[in-house]
Amino acid sequence: MTCRDSGLRLLLRKRVSARKRSALEEPVTTEPGAGVGARASTSRFEDASAAARSHWRLGSRSSYRTITLGQAMESNSSDSRGSFGEDQRAVYTFAVPVLLVGCSLAFLFNAGVLVSLRWLRRPVSPTLCFSLSLTFADAYSALLLATGLVLNSYLPVYGVSLGSQERCIVLVLEVFRLSGLLASAFHLLALAVNHYVGILRPLHYAAMVTRRSSELSIAVLWALPVLVFLVYFASVPGQGLQSPGCVQVDFVRGRAFSLTLLALFSSPLAAMTFIYSHIFVVIRRHRAGLVSFPSARQLNRNVKAAYTTLWILGTYIVGWMPAVAFIVLTCTDCAFPIYDLPMSTRMTLGILTNALIISKGLIDPFIYAARMFEVKEALQNMLRCRPRRTKNVRRRSLLVTKTDTLTSSLRLIQLRRESFIVAKPRPDICRCSRA
Repeated sequence: MTCRDSGLRLLLRKRVSARKRSALEEPVTTEPGAGVGARASTSRFEDASAAARSHWRLGSRSSYRTITLGQAMESNSSDSRGSFGEDQRAVYTFAVPVLLVGCSLAFLFNAGVLVSLRWLRRPVSPTLCFSLSLTFADAYSALLLATGLVLNSYLPVYGVSLGSQERCIVLVLEVFRLSGLLASAFHLLALAVNHYVGILRPLHYAAMVTRRSSELSIAVLWALPVLVFLVYFASVPGQGLQSPGCVQVDFVRGRAFSLTLLALFSSPLAAMTFIYSHIFVVIRRHRAGLVSFPSARQLNRNVKAAYTTLWILGTYIVGWMPAVAFIVLTCTDCAFPIYDLPMSTRMTLGILTNALIISKGLIDPFIYAARMFEVKEALQNMLRCRPRRTKNVRRRSLLVTKTDTLTSSLRLIQLRRESFIVAKPRPDICRCSRA
């Protein structure tokens, strides 16, 4: 009985398995006349779903466009991850023009400071050279930020594309945008070193920090960040600038890139913290009578310039640190992956980081105008429509440049000897409207 029962059970199992296989192989039937249409509709739905998934994956790969300026502002996904939602479109339509106005004002303010130096009636010192280059960095960042907002946030709302090379254009734009961040940090570090030498080594300052050396340093400070990010974006195998159409950019969402950016941002800040701490320790010792300096007037001038740089450093930290922290914390293998955050959170953080960067560019020109006498004088001359520097005054600037390697006393003697060739500036016709 036991053998016969086991045989029946085995036969029953075989029949059930055969029926299941036949049921799986049997085609699905629909209502008469609707079979082809239903299959076509299902096929179109599956194709659309696949296209949407592919578009979302491509959008996630191309999210390098949000590295510095807020991931939410430049994410092309709605609830279906395929197109912009109505709420997103409304926010973008309102927020992006407001941010563009802020970028335009920041660019104009910083450009106004640069243009006003044509009305400066005194030689340009190395400290002023670094400050002007830093002002140019603010204008440069505002211009690139506005360009990125248009390309990455505003045009996609209306379905405008730049063609097959769009992602390469945006990737190169990101290289220059990140280089502006690093160039600003390097300029602040150079100003810190300049103040350090001027306060702690006043007798050697004229020989160490010349006009020519400062101009060469500025060229290096601008070229090095561009070279660093360009090499980085072009050195990842199969990604970045090496990938066809610059589509593969997964590396910018990895922890390695985030930590590299954090190191490039924080290393100059750590060096500046050490330099200014040492400077103010020496100043306190001087005020206590423990240390003496050759010229108290020169010391006070350098200390005031150092405080001005600290104000600019404060705006730099407040403006850029939230964006850098957002990048570091939201990489794909970090604590808060960007695509795990709600869309509303991403958009809010994107707008805030953009607004902070723009506010830095808006505040810095007022700090220069309030704290730097040369900038204040140049702006007053420009606004009052006074004549600009003539060639004779420029000749005097050249004389000072030629003797930059001399000490302060020898420089004054040399300037007095050659002062006979410096004529009084001839009145120039004011180009402003008198009407």
